[in-house]
Amino acid sequence: MAVFTNVSKADATSLLEAYPQIGTLQALEGIAEGTENTNYKLTADSGNYILTLFEGRLDATRLQWYLDLQAHLKARGIPAPLTHTGTDGAQIRKVAGIPASVFEFLTGHATATPSPAQCKSAGAMLAAMHMAAADFEPRHPNLMDISTLRQMQGTIMADVPELPGPMMSLLQTLVDATIDLSKDLTALPDSLPRGVVHLDYFPDNVFFDGNAVSGVIDYFFAGTDCWAYDFAIALIAWGYEGPTGSLKPEHFAAMVQGYTAARQLSDDEVAWMPVFMRLAAARFLTTRLYDAVLPRKRGAGKPHNPLPMYRRLVHTRGIARWEDYPQA
Repeated sequence: MAVFTNVSKADATSLLEAYPQIGTLQALEGIAEGTENTNYKLTADSGNYILTLFEGRLDATRLQWYLDLQAHLKARGIPAPLTHTGTDGAQIRKVAGIPASVFEFLTGHATATPSPAQCKSAGAMLAAMHMAAADFEPRHPNLMDISTLRQMQGTIMADVPELPGPMMSLLQTLVDATIDLSKDLTALPDSLPRGVVHLDYFPDNVFFDGNAVSGVIDYFFAGTDCWAYDFAIALIAWGYEGPTGSLKPEHFAAMVQGYTAARQLSDDEVAWMPVFMRLAAARFLTTRLYDAVLPRKRGAGKPHNPLPMYRRLVHTRGIARWEDYPQA
């Protein structure tokens, strides 16, 4: 979450005219975290809400698909935020000239330093999400696939041909790893379980009440892909130290235990998990390097430091077997 577009109280007051059930605006507070959309905490007579402005990456069809996905998951017991509907039946309308929606304010809090017990709960919730969305239609592709990563890397190299030495070494390692991954993925078997996946299952997108998951937000990278790849993204996010990128064996194992207790990996998934771990690290190193080298010229979103993700990539490139990752 972040603030790239300023929303005035007058804008928010005008918006709420379409939501009489919410009431009158009492307060509006920007949320600074994140790199994609603009988010505000909106307080009205009836309580707190989240106002999200979708900052141009999504077309209307895909955006409505995300909102429908969240409603589908909510109906199946996953704590996804419901989208409020205006008097005209619409869930999306313009605020400051940008498509926006008003979301349910979920209880609980995200943490940058989840405990092993929270990692276990988050792993179980991810498996539950995969199974809950198994029948969700239509399907949409993963917008951040390997070809998109290579295009982003090409943009970095074309637009910033002379990076500082350490950054250039980091980029070269990333490019080499992505080329290797492209070759590996040509042999990806059709037998791997696939479905709707979150694809951004990081600690800042999961809320806890104690050790229990109370909310899962930010589905705006979701698409159809291998469940094991989504699991690998979660392990890259939860199983390594955020500021350093170092492996946290106990946290990693707890995530594995939580997920596999709810849904066992198939033999093919086990065989492909090391590839998916490298792919997950390469994806987030690409996006973080892209944001660091080609930062947005507007708003309050702060790019993530790419170095910790680089260390994850180096670590995962050194592991050939899933059994060599912490399991218990």
